[in-house]
Amino acid sequence: MNIRWQDYDAVYFHRGYTNVTMLYEFKGTSIGYGNPAWGAPIDKEVFIIKLGEKI
Repeated sequence: MNIRWQDYDAVYFHRGYTNVTMLYEFKGTSIGYGNPAWGAPIDKEVFIIKLGEKI
């Protein structure tokens, strides 16, 4: 697997097929075990996206 990391300042989300958009400060990415209460698998590592304040 070839993973390329890039530097970003913000992450822009678009809510489905609506016109609702959200811009959040990007704090980084890591690989680890996510929160199962949020839908992460218990026994597998996942990408964790760290977000800051809503811009």
